Amino acid sequence: MKTMKRLIMAMFLLLLLPGLAGCSGSEDASLPGGGLKSQTIITVNDTKIAMDTMMYYIMEQESEYSYYDVYYKATYGTSYWDLEVEEEEGRTVRDEIKDYILEIAQLYEVFYQEAQKRGYELTEEDEEEAKSNASSIWEKMSDRQKETTELTEELLVEIFKKISLATKLYDDVDAKLVVDEEAARNSVNPEDYKEYSIEIMSLDNIEEDDEGYWVDVPKKELKKAVKRMEQYGKKLKKGKTMEEVVPESEKRITVESLLFMEGDKQLGEVLEKAAVALKNDEHTGVIETDDGYFMIRMDNNESTESYDTAVQTAVEDAQTAAFEAAYNEIKKAYQVEINQDRWDQVVIGNLTIDAEEEESVEAPAEVSEE
Repeated sequence: MKTMKRLIMAMFLLLLLPGLAGCSGSEDASLPGGGLKSQTIITVNDTKIAMDTMMYYIMEQESEYSYYDVYYKATYGTSYWDLEVEEEEGRTVRDEIKDYILEIAQLYEVFYQEAQKRGYELTEEDEEEAKSNASSIWEKMSDRQKETTELTEELLVEIFKKISLATKLYDDVDAKLVVDEEAARNSVNPEDYKEYSIEIMSLDNIEEDDEGYWVDVPKKELKKAVKRMEQYGKKLKKGKTMEEVVPESEKRITVESLLFMEGDKQLGEVLEKAAVALKNDEHTGVIETDDGYFMIRMDNNESTESYDTAVQTAVEDAQTAAFEAAYNEIKKAYQVEINQDRWDQVVIGNLTIDAEEEESVEAPAEVSEE
């Protein structure tokens, strides 16, 4: 993940009021000594951001990712925090999120100070909302979290006020961004994303026996199933989909919708060649391969799903670049210093999470379905 891009997309969403209950993230999580209020991590001009404030951002992120950690530990036996990211060998989710925390704390402070300089003010409603948010967070925090983070309800109020004022300036800066979205769209070549949307009817020639071994499907059973597949194919001529013609009672033949691009090896050479030759709403006959029997119906031979995604990404990248330019221009007026030696000693994962609550946490649906 790109830290700044992730920041743009999530900075004002992740800090809204998630539940703070979670699970143990990493047995290696650690934090330098007590007295966090005296440990300066970031200095922006003359304003110091201490470790107790940084603990709020750590607490938010550990709460967010502890759920994923539950799933990874249960499924793979390893911590999600130690999962390596693609951008750089040896770099983990833990490293990425830690950098994100440092980045967002700087950004909030710079935008906050700049907002003050430009005369932005909080309304009474803004201040009441900050107090309400802080109170809600404080009530959800366990005694261990309060002790570990050294946060106070008063400090949480100040953090939320700062976030609120910074957000006002952010919204104005974001609204004034000049982004050539048309140029971003034109940078994506549709031919590079030519995609086919199909339905594929499948009949495996092997099955799992009662002891868990894979064995050949009896020839008589296979022959009957092939005939059924042929009958389903005849019904497709009436303009129906495979999903509609294969009954729920069918045990051996399955139907799946699939998007593929030529050469991506999702189908295999034989099936791909047969598929790309189809016009919309056409279907093949029964095709036998080493894996079984298949029939393909072309739903859309000019699907734009991957192209649309690529265009959206290009536009988002252009928006990110525009924001970075605007942010960096503002940041020029501020001297930012990082106490890297102290920050390097912090190992996030379960600094703020109550390990005893692990069993009560369920993996998120979007993860468990992967």
